[in-house]
Order: sequence, then C-alpha cells, then structure tokens
Amino acid sequence: MTNCLSVNDTIYLRQLIEGDEQEIFNTINQYRNELKPFLSFVDFVKDLSDSERFVKETMRNYQQKVFSIRLNKNNEFCGLIGIQSSDFNNSCCEVGYWLSPKFQHQGIMTQSLRKMISFIFTELHFHRIELKVAVTNQPSLRVCERLHLIKEGIQRERVLLYGTYYDAQIFSILQTEYN
Repeated sequence: MTNCLSVNDTIYLRQLIEGDEQEIFNTINQYRNELKPFLSFVDFVKDLSDSERFVKETMRNYQQKVFSIRLNKNNEFCGLIGIQSSDFNNSCCEVGYWLSPKFQHQGIMTQSLRKMISFIFTELHFHRIELKVAVTNQPSLRVCERLHLIKEGIQRERVLLYGTYYDAQIFSILQTEYN
C-alpha cells in the first residue's frame, strides 16, 4: 500500500507517521474555538502527548487508514482524513475528516475526500463507504453534497458535542456507484 496519494497539483495525502503529532496539536490548539463546534475530541487534546497517543494508536490499528492532508509546495499540514472504522464482514467503512480553518473554503476537503473514496474502492476494495455528519455542520454537509453522496437519512441524536446531542445526516456511496 502506498504512503502518499496525489490529489492534484497542489494537494497530497500522506499516511500518518511519527512526527505528525506536533502539527496536529498545533493546529487543534491554534483553532480550538473554530473546530470545537464540529469535533468532539478537541477538548481532549490538551497537550502534545494527546496527539502523540493518537498517532501511535492510529499507526498501530491496521483497520484505520488515516492521512494528513498537505500542500505540495511546502508540505504544510492542512488536516486529516481517513477510515474511522471498518466492517470487514460487510465490506463497509466509515470515513471522517477535519480541516484547519486556514484552509477551509478552498475545495481542499472536497478534492481530498474524492481521492480518499477512490483509494478505498480501488486499493482497499471496500463495497460501501459511509459518512456521518452532524446536521449543524454545514461545511461538511456541502462537501458530501458536492460529491453527490447519497443521503440515506437522519440518525436522531447520534452526535454528542460537549453535552448536547445532534442529529446526524448519513451519507454513503457504493463501489458500483463510484465506477
């Protein structure tokens, strides 16, 4: 399996490696207030050791394929995208992602998710990809809609963010729909 995936001339995905911890922590710490409304883990990332633990656990878990999103011109860290969970018996996985506010509204996540979907279907040979998006996360909902992922329905109070439950829109794409 490849460690890097070229998205386009300006963006690439690189599988998480030791050494990514500092950039992950710095980004979360710098944009904590902007990320918190959409990501339940932000308050659990209190110092560098929390990011170190995340990277080590991710690298150890063969089911997770997590990539950093990076700019080609200077290798700058933009965010993360990857498989959060896998159901090998049913050939299904769930994808999650987040992007630094510095790089939002530039099409980076839409292009990165398109590449991730391609990778999952062509290299990992899954049959189905799912995404769960809080209905309050308009930017992420738009990413899924731009890629024409199928809206399957709403899971009521599926996402817990800082003491409040939110409904989640379920999106999916099948391998047969991708081709």
